[in-house]
Amino acid sequence: GFGARNVAVLPSQLCLAAADSGAAAVVTEFGDEIDLTLRLAAHDGLGLPLQPDEPERAPLEVIETLCALVPAASITLYVPAQHVPLYLQAAQALLALAPRVTVMADDWRLWIGGARALTLNLVDGLGRAGGTTFEWRRWRWPLALGTLLLSINVVALNVEWWRLSREAAQLRVSMVQIYRSAYPKETVIVDPAAQMRQKIAAAQRDAGQAAPDDFGALAAGFAGAWTEATQSANATSTGIASVDYRDRSLLVKPKPEIEVPLARLRTALASRKLSLTQSAPGIWQIRSAP
Repeated sequence: GFGARNVAVLPSQLCLAAADSGAAAVVTEFGDEIDLTLRLAAHDGLGLPLQPDEPERAPLEVIETLCALVPAASITLYVPAQHVPLYLQAAQALLALAPRVTVMADDWRLWIGGARALTLNLVDGLGRAGGTTFEWRRWRWPLALGTLLLSINVVALNVEWWRLSREAAQLRVSMVQIYRSAYPKETVIVDPAAQMRQKIAAAQRDAGQAAPDDFGALAAGFAGAWTEATQSANATSTGIASVDYRDRSLLVKPKPEIEVPLARLRTALASRKLSLTQSAPGIWQIRSAP
């Protein structure tokens, strides 16, 4: 309910800063009861509840108890600030027992150093039964900023997509209009660019012009490239096992025993606007390059 994320219980006697020499003790009052916390060494301390029969004799009983617990070493006693005079009077009254007792006012800063250095947790595992809780409060601003940036990018992408889709629609309408103006009798228009290329190729063939991907044009270009690439190699036209024409491409199968410089052949084909790819092991596919 208070927003505590980690709960630790520390022994108070080990949280009390140890004195440079001797022991350190603290008096904590809870009504008529007194808790006496004693730090003897770095890893040695104890807590002792006291309930004096007479409240006015409480300082005397505290000092007597301390002198009994620490019979020889010096003692630094921290008490509530308003009760310092009472404990000083008790120390004066018990001068024989308490010449080694120094009375000082309690201060919360005495406990901070010891508590920070202490790794012992008496309730280690408290609150872990439900699993580790992610601290959303710490990350709320980075998450909000990240969400804002993501939203801005999503909006920008959608705006750009909408703009490009409008341009694509306008471009398609323009292409359809150009195609209809060139071929007004055409009723089915699926891909105006591809249909236009088909019409142009058909018109060229009707006019007696060879298309770049016709068999004759591909065969002539490959023959010239083959001759150019094999001038210094031991390969002639007899090095070709078969030639086939399929799907507007030339399929050439060289003989296995013939060594052909593929790099030179590709260069020669490229100069004639042709390309060579391996369609299958041992088979070249010659196409018209765009």
